[in-house]
Amino acid sequence: MTNAPEHLGPVSYAVIEFEGSIDPSVPHALTEIVANGSVHILDLAVVSKDEDGQVEIIEVTEVEEASDLHALAEFITSVIASEDVIQMAEVLEPGRTALLAVWEDTWAIGFAEAIRSSGGEMVASGRIPADAIAEALVEAIEN
Repeated sequence: MTNAPEHLGPVSYAVIEFEGSIDPSVPHALTEIVANGSVHILDLAVVSKDEDGQVEIIEVTEVEEASDLHALAEFITSVIASEDVIQMAEVLEPGRTALLAVWEDTWAIGFAEAIRSSGGEMVASGRIPADAIAEALVEAIEN
């Protein structure tokens, strides 16, 4: 059994890669789900690789095209290790920028608390791509 804090929800992450710079609609959508209480941002990192393969790690508050990230910067708790950022930079294609976001799924805190208080422990979880679910639903309707 882990020693997770009593009121911590599941923690998720995503790496979103963009051609060129970050599209402002993505940080805007992220700020909306923070504002509605669905998630709590734990950390953000931005890495860019130019056409020559030069890597730049960009402070969140310096991402000009994504000013919505600036408001989220105050919530950052630095859970992303420098090794994570280096690994992200290594796989990034030239001419692209990546945003790494780590968040607590606050909508699931009650569920997580119930699991812990019952003596249970989450031993596996995962994500199913939306396209795969859509295909399965279409197939189920057609059959």
